[in-house]
Amino acid sequence: MTRLVHCGLLGLVAVSMVGCSDTPTAPSPAPPAVTTVTIDFEAVPPPSSPTEGMVEHRCPYTEDGFTLATPAGTCGLTGLFVSVHMPPTPMGPYSVNRYTGSVTLSNAAWYGITRLTRAGGGVFALVSIDLDTFNPMSEMFPGGPTDASRPQTVTFTGTRSDGTTVTQAFTTDTVFPRVETFRFRADFVDVVKVEWSQLGPPFHQFDNVVAAFH
Repeated sequence: MTRLVHCGLLGLVAVSMVGCSDTPTAPSPAPPAVTTVTIDFEAVPPPSSPTEGMVEHRCPYTEDGFTLATPAGTCGLTGLFVSVHMPPTPMGPYSVNRYTGSVTLSNAAWYGITRLTRAGGGVFALVSIDLDTFNPMSEMFPGGPTDASRPQTVTFTGTRSDGTTVTQAFTTDTVFPRVETFRFRADFVDVVKVEWSQLGPPFHQFDNVVAAFH
């Protein structure tokens, strides 16, 4: 048997003869906040003049809670990153201006693999990355232009916490130097690492790696 009664904020409802309770229902917990970081390498100390505008670094490199390194066991042997901070100073007859207007990082090993992980471990989403080629045509062909380069395709492979992988490739344009922002698909989430290879000439440099995590 039921009857209509007034139960607090619920208004008139049909309940059993046992009655009703005014105890409010506990709200669902709020989802964890999302933290988004941009790894921009601006904290890397610039080179002293005179300079070709670059600084060499042994890996790993850590910034904003993320680590850039090479696969386990190779960091101390072949791992070497190069950051580009400015045009060559002074600009000599054989100097190459690789500066894009912002500090960039590049894996200095031919076919070297760059690995991105959270510094303390854990999953994350990779949102976007800026890419440009590292060398102009003049570095590959005698008499080649200094303001153009061969397109470079960079393939990113993310490994999720369940062992599955996701892959996406981006191709740069022919203008040099000029960075482009590439956005990853929505399935680049819950990854524990993302790796990509430094292919042959003209190579590539990267900047503004945007990642998010709870």
